[in-house]
Amino acid sequence: KDDELVILQGVFRADRFTGGYRLNVTQVWDLATARCHFGKYLNIQVNQNMPDIQRLVKEFPAITESTEHGTIQRGLPIRLSLVSELKKTNPDAVYEVSATYELGDKALFYPSDAALAIWSAQTQMGQANIVYD
Repeated sequence: KDDELVILQGVFRADRFTGGYRLNVTQVWDLATARCHFGKYLNIQVNQNMPDIQRLVKEFPAITESTEHGTIQRGLPIRLSLVSELKKTNPDAVYEVSATYELGDKALFYPSDAALAIWSAQTQMGQANIVYD
């Protein structure tokens, strides 16, 4: 496609014969596939409003590809970070209680730009982020 971002992995070194440089590419990914490859999970911060997880996973499912190494499923798992604030009798005293819940392998989704935009729109203050190593 024209004007599409690609991520390259390879070896970049000086070329003794031409005096320039040489790039030997070993992998090529589009942005969503690179997110699948390098990302660990999608972290969704929820408070009182829960996104429609079932609809979003169904609308943007993980992609299954057949390769020479077998079948590969490209997608990211989803983790929900639940955060609540409990106030005691003193309004200035705020306690934060949090928990993390990882959805299973059936909730993998393909992290396209459209999918991430919809996840962000349905979360508390747009808190939908891919976590990388």
